[in-house]
Formats: sequence, structure tokens, C-alpha cells
Amino acid sequence: MSAADQAGEAVSDSTGIGKLIKLPQPKGEEATYPAALDGSPFGFYFSGSNASTKWTINIQGGGWCYDEKDCLCRAKGSLGTSNVATPSKRLGCSNPLPDGSVDRDCNSVDLLYLDGASFSGYRAAPWPVSGTNESLWFRGIKNLDATIDWLFEQGGLGGATEVLLKGESAGGLSTFLHADRVGSRLKVRERTTKSLRCPLFSHFKQVFVCSSVPSLSYQKRAQRDRNDEKCSQF
Repeated sequence: MSAADQAGEAVSDSTGIGKLIKLPQPKGEEATYPAALDGSPFGFYFSGSNASTKWTINIQGGGWCYDEKDCLCRAKGSLGTSNVATPSKRLGCSNPLPDGSVDRDCNSVDLLYLDGASFSGYRAAPWPVSGTNESLWFRGIKNLDATIDWLFEQGGLGGATEVLLKGESAGGLSTFLHADRVGSRLKVRERTTKSLRCPLFSHFKQVFVCSSVPSLSYQKRAQRDRNDEKCSQF
């Protein structure tokens, strides 16, 4: 059964338009369920293929947040809440072909970056932000694990013959941090690989040298969130 058949209405058709999947937050599992910085459900985009058993899994970038003020401000924008995510997004494939071109058909996944720490953190209880009535959820590794769980259970990842895990900036760091974690769960007949677009962070661009030019989209998003009037009080 194909990935699209198994996931039913949760996936797109073969046009490459991925639908937003928001992971459940079961009552009674508040200490372990996936969540964005603001506590909203973690989400990702998924476009399943009717024919291909190849996968491209992209992890979005966006730098890190480093203190309460930074993370709370981030929680109010697209890098910290799923509440502002669009219901769909065009996705693509990065799986290479022998002639050097890229395959046009694959199962494509795009993970929203909503934890501010490259999917590496976990704290069971929300962190109360001093001087406010607000809290922050640090569930990065739970977000990653729950996404992979969903892809196995409803997306058909168990039938993959090739998986490419990739990201840029903080998402590129995520591929290094978690490639073995993801790979250990796969029974891939051909190969699992990882791909990084540099620089890891924009302010280190003089250090990391890569052949591809990094996207500045996350920098624009982060700056927009910092300029938001909801952040001006901090």
C-alpha cells in the first residue's frame, strides 16, 4: 500500500502540495506530548507519492533562541507557534539520480521549526517566564520523534528504499544531531543520507564554506517576529 493510501486525506495528491499535519496532544500526556514553544501542537507538511518509495525529509532552519526574552518573543511568531502556519505548502524532492539530476517524485516532508534549539531539547514541565504570566514549552526531541512515529504509522515510511534527511542553518545542524537517531529506526534497503546547506547560522557565515547559497527566508521571519508589537513589551 502506498504512503498516500495509508495516510488517506492527510496527504496531498501527486502535485507536490503538502498538507499541514498537526500532531495530537492527548489529555493526560501533557508531560510528553509534542509542542511548539507556545504550547500549540507541533506541525509538519507532508506530500505522499503514489509511486515512489524515496523520501526527502527537510528540517527548517531559523537560528536558536538563547534566553527567556528571546524564546518568548519567538513563541509569538512563525518560529514558535503552529497557529500561524499555512494549511498547505509546495514541497519538493532532493533525492539524487545517477546522472546528477534530482528525482521529481518522492514522499516529501517539511518539519516546522518551532522549538528554537534544533529539535534537541526536552523539559517535561512548561518553563514559567519570570515577570510574566506566560510559559514556554521545550519539546524539540519529542517533536522529532512524534513526527517520525506518525510517518511510520500513517505515512508509509516503513516501506522507504531511500531517505534523504536535509536542512539548512539550524535545520542543517539538526541533520547532524539526529541523522543517526532517525536512521536507526529505518530499514532502508538502499541508503539513508543527510544533506546540509551552510552556513549553520548567519553570523558564522565567514567560517562555514559551502557550495550552495543559503536562504535568507528564516532571517526575514525572525526579524519580522522581533519587530512584532507583541514583542515590544519584553
